[in-house]
Amino acid sequence: MTPRAFASVAVPPALAQRTFRMGDWVLTPRAATFLKRSPHAYIERAGNRVLLRHCSADMEQFALAMLLIAAEYSRRLDDVPDDPRS
Repeated sequence: MTPRAFASVAVPPALAQRTFRMGDWVLTPRAATFLKRSPHAYIERAGNRVLLRHCSADMEQFALAMLLIAAEYSRRLDDVPDDPRS
């Protein structure tokens, strides 16, 4: 899916409120910070927070794309039959 295609994909409410692990970093989307009235997402690691003023939407789309790829990979891996030789 291209980044533009993700713009038309409705994000399920359960995903809109979650944080995304990205290695050592944790991405908190704008939707998760809505009650604090923050218009920006942020990433955090070891107590250091980086406000994503110019790329919140791009990082959220990237994190969602990685989540969908991981879910699809896991689903396909579950469909692979066990090796009868093992």
